[in-house]
Amino acid sequence: MQTLTLYGIPTCDSCRKARKSLDTRGVAYTFVNLKEQTPPQALLQTLFDTGAIAPEKCLNTAGARYRELGLKDRRATMSPADYAQLFATEGMVIKRPLVTDGTRATTGFKDDAFAASWPA
Repeated sequence: MQTLTLYGIPTCDSCRKARKSLDTRGVAYTFVNLKEQTPPQALLQTLFDTGAIAPEKCLNTAGARYRELGLKDRRATMSPADYAQLFATEGMVIKRPLVTDGTRATTGFKDDAFAASWPA
């Protein structure tokens, strides 16, 4: 398995819980701060195209940036390519944490599901 990449924000509670879960179980990962770097568009497009994760699952509908960009009205007509471009340019609209090994991906943190998706 490739090393995991965890896209998140250092101050996000869900991201801290996810990092602690991975650390406790000895799972190697790289942390990427979404405020400084977004996931590559090509990676996102691959994840969406292969069905590894649905683009809508990656959308942070509770965030201020979601409201600022008017995504509630736009998302019904957005294609997977539109989502990939959006997430590659607007890291704050991604549901956190986004964790991927390049072929699989999860968003958010629920302890049992997270541990099952990313075992040691």
